[in-house]
Amino acid sequence: SQDVTSLDKVAQTRLQKIGQADEEKIFRFRIKGKLRLWGFRTGPVFRILWYDPEHKVYPVAKKNT
Repeated sequence: SQDVTSLDKVAQTRLQKIGQADEEKIFRFRIKGKLRLWGFRTGPVFRILWYDPEHKVYPVAKKNT
């Protein structure tokens, strides 16, 4: 999980528009390479919010580059 406040501002704005701004934590799963699934957990259920094939919801600079 990670804090919603650590997301890119565009992603935070999108959460507000879809009525999910009250969430504090969001979960991401790395599928392979850059591919991520983002969403929220409710008990054992993972609700997919974003399919992120290029890792752009929360971009990270490569180390040592």
